[in-house]
Amino acid sequence: MSILVSWDNLKWYKHNRGVILREKNVLKTLQSLSNEDSIFVDVGAHIGFYAVRLAKTCKWVYAIEPNPENAYILKKNLELNDVHNATVYDYACGSEPSKAKIYICDTLTTLIPRKGRKTVEVEVKPLDDLVDYCSLVKIDVEGFEEQVLLGSKRMIQYVK
Repeated sequence: MSILVSWDNLKWYKHNRGVILREKNVLKTLQSLSNEDSIFVDVGAHIGFYAVRLAKTCKWVYAIEPNPENAYILKKNLELNDVHNATVYDYACGSEPSKAKIYICDTLTTLIPRKGRKTVEVEVKPLDDLVDYCSLVKIDVEGFEEQVLLGSKRMIQYVK
């Protein structure tokens, strides 16, 4: 697997899509809100676009990615960039503990049923079961955001 270097000098085992302006704008906002005491939660972390970068400015990062291939690459990207202040959870987040099929097509992973896509069964956990509190949260779960928020009531209550 070849290693790519991004515009900000970070190394990537795999970066299978171009960065769009919206992602850079979200990144700028997250970085402007973070500091060395921040706890960042990245739900739908993919391969670490935000998690790797925010680990450079935050105290701790929780990266949550249920797609097994993406979670593996995410861990490799954290390692490659010498990130030691991050925890990766390979679960999906939802309103209550369960098991569910994720639907995978290329870089898109969702819990919403999609015909003709590869499926993998994963554990679903409320975010409240994974993280006690945080400073920043990014949720990108392809249409399942409401369920993630329903499982995050306690954590959101204590956002610092």
